[in-house]
Amino acid sequence: MKKNIVFGLLIFMVLPMLFSVELTTYYQESAPKYYTDGGVLKGICLDIITELNKELKSDNISITLKDSNNPFLPFKRIQEYLKVGKIDVFVGLARSPAREELYTYIDTPAYGVVSTFSKLKSDSFNYTGLASLSGKKIGYVDGSKTGKQIIAIDGVIGDPAPDLATALLKLSRGRTDLVFYHSLGLGFTTLQSSLDNVLDMTKNPFLEYAHYIALNKSVSADVVASIESAMEKLTYNGKIDGIMDRYR
Repeated sequence: MKKNIVFGLLIFMVLPMLFSVELTTYYQESAPKYYTDGGVLKGICLDIITELNKELKSDNISITLKDSNNPFLPFKRIQEYLKVGKIDVFVGLARSPAREELYTYIDTPAYGVVSTFSKLKSDSFNYTGLASLSGKKIGYVDGSKTGKQIIAIDGVIGDPAPDLATALLKLSRGRTDLVFYHSLGLGFTTLQSSLDNVLDMTKNPFLEYAHYIALNKSVSADVVASIESAMEKLTYNGKIDGIMDRYR
């Protein structure tokens, strides 16, 4: 009888471990989504992952870094790894019909963003429609959704950069007319790069949209549903707004 009780207790303790789900991810080096400050990993998306893991603990689901020694990968490679299953999830991906063919999206947005333009303070330019961009040399982050949007506009001269800091530096030196990206990144990186005395954003935004959580297509429907429920809770209890306020 005692053996049966001990065996039953062991099964009870081991079952949660057997059925736990670990979803791996990498980080995109793009402040304020993911970045390092004094050697410490920080960012909006990292904070969302932390809160998600708290909510998902009861479902034995966790989001973990694929390689803690090398947390950052180029954005294009992250998207490719997510598509082929080398990672399971990425927090902070814009949504499009083409991407929906490749990934499973959580319907509740991770956070809202506005895509807009950075310019020299001495430049009187303001965005008033597509025609106002004609002939402009516009910097963008290579591989980003905003980059694909801007180079698709007739009359625009696209200037790709490996990261936003590089694009803004080129703008500050007069090598481009504008930089196109989401306002969170533009504002944060401008301050971090000490360029706020020479750069600002246009008054009129280009587009309002959101970033989402995307998963590899092989992730089970049950896991997707658990993450959806957790994101709904974090949104409605104000946790997402609290995170965003830290970076504004």
